Amino acid sequence: MFKKGVFVLGLTGCAAVGFGAVAVADVPIVPPASTVGMTVSEARGVLADGGYSPKVISRNGGGPNCVVFNQVAVTQYADWAAYRTGKGSDDDKYAVYLSVKCSK
Repeated sequence: MFKKGVFVLGLTGCAAVGFGAVAVADVPIVPPASTVGMTVSEARGVLADGGYSPKVISRNGGGPNCVVFNQVAVTQYADWAAYRTGKGSDDDKYAVYLSVKCSK
């Protein structure tokens, strides 16, 4: 029904996709722990314990009681590129941004 060429081409494609996934797996991919639902001071403490320096980039509402409702961890491209070329360490390097909702 199928020709040998189609079968071999399919196997080659599957192997290439599999090997490609393995080659990318050595990139640091462990983001920091989620702090959604914590107060800002709790979130900063948890992230600092993990070696991260979070930045609040969005503040909704007014008042001193702020709770994290969104967290984004972004890989720094320069660190990733240095690691991939063997010139950098394999430490996880992320910029961590927090969005908070504040109330009185």
